[in-house]
Amino acid sequence: AGFVLGVFGMELVGDNLADPSIVGGRLLVNPIKAYDAFQISLTGIVDMFPARSSAAPDDYGDPWLLAFGMDLELLKINKDNFKMMLFGDFSTMLPVFRTDTNLDGSIVIPAGAATDIFVDNGTFKNYGIVAGLRGSIFAFNWAAEFRMSTGIYKPSIFNAVYDRSKLNYLDEMIRYLDNPTLNGTTMGIYGEGGFEIKDKVSFTLGYFWPWEYTSGALSLSSDDHFKASLVLMKGLIPKFPIYGSISYERTHLIETIAGGSGFTAFDANTIISGELAYPLAQTLDLVIGVSTAIKVDPATGNVVPAADGITPAVVPVINIETRIHF
Repeated sequence: AGFVLGVFGMELVGDNLADPSIVGGRLLVNPIKAYDAFQISLTGIVDMFPARSSAAPDDYGDPWLLAFGMDLELLKINKDNFKMMLFGDFSTMLPVFRTDTNLDGSIVIPAGAATDIFVDNGTFKNYGIVAGLRGSIFAFNWAAEFRMSTGIYKPSIFNAVYDRSKLNYLDEMIRYLDNPTLNGTTMGIYGEGGFEIKDKVSFTLGYFWPWEYTSGALSLSSDDHFKASLVLMKGLIPKFPIYGSISYERTHLIETIAGGSGFTAFDANTIISGELAYPLAQTLDLVIGVSTAIKVDPATGNVVPAADGITPAVVPVINIETRIHF
């Protein structure tokens, strides 16, 4: 949800109105009234229960996980069939532990805000910077972003696969706080391209290929991100009213290709979904959707772990529903 009143505006986001866990907001201002393309924003988001999917959340200190930062929109061009925006983001994060951690029965981080994660002897660390361009030329949409992060910070951590990787991230974070030796820098270029034919079809491909720079050495990072989506819009085929979409999003793609055990297309690091819709009436559609979801034990409500004991097991989900629209 959001609104803009004059030079001020606000955006709010939540993951689940019935049982909220992740909530955030963005406060924006256009300080130069005569040049509304320049915008400054402050952003904050928090996962109040990132360890809740664990069978023993107190081992992780049952923390809050906060991320916050500032973003700038510096330039906008909107002329006929050419659009472009220049932007920059700076962000960092902070875990706040409700209880002392007890990871592996020996790693104890005291309860409270772990401010050591981003300040150490006056040196700022574990932050992220993103800067780049987004735009379109006729039907072609594109983006090019430079992304850099230090230590264990991950820009855009609250993404589509966050629910499946957050326990790994908490584990990594607690071990870092116990022994802060990870001081490298991760950087890379995120590229995205696709096309959209109005009221017909759209297609998008995006990939982030990061590299790590540690102690003067450059190496390939396994934390890459790939996504693809195809949308077939209503009315694409006039005499065949079915329409739908399919999307595939995956992290650690390079890791599974180079790991020696062969490419794995579907696991806990993967989000895949698709749907087909058929209009039964002018305002009523029948929709069949297929996706993957985290496996939950129906008896206890706890997430069922995969073979590694940390990432959750994944199962296919099929939905059949009706949608009313006006």
